[in-house]
Amino acid sequence: NLPYTLSVVPLEMVTATSPSFGMYTGINKAAIAAITAGRDLEQSERYLPKLVSGEWTATMNLTEPHAGTDLGLLTTKAIQQADGSYKITGSKIFISGGDHDFTDNIIHLVLARVDGAPKGSKGISLFIVPKVFVDENGKMGARNNVECTGVEEKMGLKGSATCSMQFDDAVGHLIGEENGGLSIMFAMMNIMRLSVGGQAVGMANMAYQNASTYSKERRQGKAPGASGDTQAGLLVQIPDVRRMLMTARSFSEVARMFTMWVGLELDKAERSQDKDIRADSSALLALLTPVLKGYLTEVAEETISMCLQCYGGHGYIKETGIEQIYRDARISKIYEGATGVQAMDLIGRKVAMDSGKALGLFLQNVKKTNVECINSEDLRLFGEVLDNAVCVIEETTQWIFGNMREDHNMLGAVSHHYLKMLGIIVCGHMWGLMVLEAQKQLDVGEGNTQFLTNKIATGRFFMEQFLPDCVSLQQKIMTGTTALMALSDEDI
Repeated sequence: NLPYTLSVVPLEMVTATSPSFGMYTGINKAAIAAITAGRDLEQSERYLPKLVSGEWTATMNLTEPHAGTDLGLLTTKAIQQADGSYKITGSKIFISGGDHDFTDNIIHLVLARVDGAPKGSKGISLFIVPKVFVDENGKMGARNNVECTGVEEKMGLKGSATCSMQFDDAVGHLIGEENGGLSIMFAMMNIMRLSVGGQAVGMANMAYQNASTYSKERRQGKAPGASGDTQAGLLVQIPDVRRMLMTARSFSEVARMFTMWVGLELDKAERSQDKDIRADSSALLALLTPVLKGYLTEVAEETISMCLQCYGGHGYIKETGIEQIYRDARISKIYEGATGVQAMDLIGRKVAMDSGKALGLFLQNVKKTNVECINSEDLRLFGEVLDNAVCVIEETTQWIFGNMREDHNMLGAVSHHYLKMLGIIVCGHMWGLMVLEAQKQLDVGEGNTQFLTNKIATGRFFMEQFLPDCVSLQQKIMTGTTALMALSDEDI
């Protein structure tokens, strides 16, 4: 029952230490949220203590061979029994931690359809299906009829067992109400999407730290301006290497701030005694969850690739270890909703269907930060650059609203660019908050002067190198869909 914000930093540490190991324990948090949402005291008492302690792990069984993102296509069946339990039959794939011997039990959360359920996503229910039965006293008994039928050979995260699972009349217990599984599932998914954003931060920062160390040790070529008889310079002295390192550093620091800020909004949404604060934080959380998951994982991969580039040929071989970080990070753009899904969720549900209300609420907060920065002689650049980006996204949003009804491809065509634009602005806002605090401490002589000065310099790099991309993204969006849809399905 600790605040969610406190889990953000340990998540980054675990991921940076071993992303594969983090996969086994990471889902427990989402499973706890789902079981709690079911409001069944007996289920909570039976399963939560050992999920909380980590003595047991959990899984999310959503995907089927024919049903990935479109959960409405799933066919796993649930038939109710006389004792109130259900017999679950069906196949699931891509199940992280589906089977292993780390823990004595694995609590599977499974999406399935009961007899007579409506078609599509409205007919989905959620069930607890333990690997090993647990009685009312917590004593474990016989095995359930659930088996791992295969373990995937993956590009990365090779230490994490990604399993195909088969349920043959496995005994399950309903969480919540029949046909109400999707709403509980989304509560789980939102937690996991925030966690995946945190994973991206951990891996990006791990790559940056390694690349920074290597670049300060490796000598190649001459530093700019060095005389011909000097020894080879350090990689870190080469401007292009510094560009890559500063990109990775400025992103890692602001991405960490973003995850902690969203964690705080989650805690406010759930715990504040002020209903208006709860409402505003809930709106911001809904708006920015797809941004955190989608934008951070996209840029994390780019920055990890830059860090690998710092090693030159040594980055492409296994000995240095940097290539493993790149492989491990690649999945973050895919699972728990691929970037395209996050982008459509943002522009379709969180902006268009909301008529931009939550976006307006967020931009109000950004504008307040801008004013504070502009009023500070040392931080004026931050406010002016970010203020311009806010104007760009407001203009762009109105253009989309004015054109989307005439072109049914519009939202899908612009969604990726829009996600990236808002992600840049969110991170710019985070940098504004950080440098305001850093400058405040410098002005009164508090804190570590070098740390605070470096923080402001790193933020300046981000504002100068990332924020201008909003203008080019606007230009891409406003080209419309003509060129995108010009080729036929056969010709593309």
